[in-house]
Amino acid sequence: PMYHQRKIIERAEGLPTTKNNQPIFLFDADNTLGPYDASQIILKFLGNGTYERMKKNFKRGYSHYSFLMHHHIHMKAGSRFDECVQGLGSGIKLSDEVVGCLREAQSKGPVVILTAGIPEVWRIALRAHGLAVGADYSKEIVVHGLVDGDDGLVMDEQGKETFARAAKEKGYYVVAAGDSQIDTGMLRVADAAFVIAR
Repeated sequence: PMYHQRKIIERAEGLPTTKNNQPIFLFDADNTLGPYDASQIILKFLGNGTYERMKKNFKRGYSHYSFLMHHHIHMKAGSRFDECVQGLGSGIKLSDEVVGCLREAQSKGPVVILTAGIPEVWRIALRAHGLAVGADYSKEIVVHGLVDGDDGLVMDEQGKETFARAAKEKGYYVVAAGDSQIDTGMLRVADAAFVIAR
């Protein structure tokens, strides 16, 4: 949907002005930064058929509508969902190599995590590993994603591709890493793309 693409482009317009093809590093989160699928873990824990509803929802494919329904399924869990996010985020263990990669990337340019899932889980996990996380692209890792209150962005294949294109149009050399079909748009647009094998 065009409205949603405009929202993503507006976020990308907040990137600092670049010169000389400065790199920007775009990472998927679930199963890329670590062997975790936050949504799957949380929905299985919540029970009450929420995981089964999510699986049924995505049988129709990875459409914009499917992701909006995915968001709705999470939000119906209420305060239990928030507790699960906190618990899972603080329990995620990132490898030393991933933490080192993110630190080195930050020393060279903006680092943005684009997740089709729950951004707050990854914000908590990154902070727990001593990484600066926030909203300032110039000095913090910024995490955008779907289940994020009023700030949620559908980072499906089209959403990630839209952000990557907007970064390129600002003059960035786009480096991207992902592991799934949802990441293919971002990987296709990138100047350097890395597919994570599970």
